[in-house]
Amino acid sequence: MKNNFDRHLICPWCSKGEVLVDGKAKVTVSVMCPKCQHIYTGDLDTLKTKKDVAQKRLGRNR
Repeated sequence: MKNNFDRHLICPWCSKGEVLVDGKAKVTVSVMCPKCQHIYTGDLDTLKTKKDVAQKRLGRNR
């Protein structure tokens, strides 16, 4: 099985770290930059990123 990670979400804080995505969807993900360790959100539909802060976990949904 071959994965083509052809979409890249670039960190808005340092512009060096990136997250690879293999598809488009109407989903927003929260990501921690592998280079600078800052948190940002990325929209997988438009591939735009914005600076954000970490959110506290409310627990596991069951």
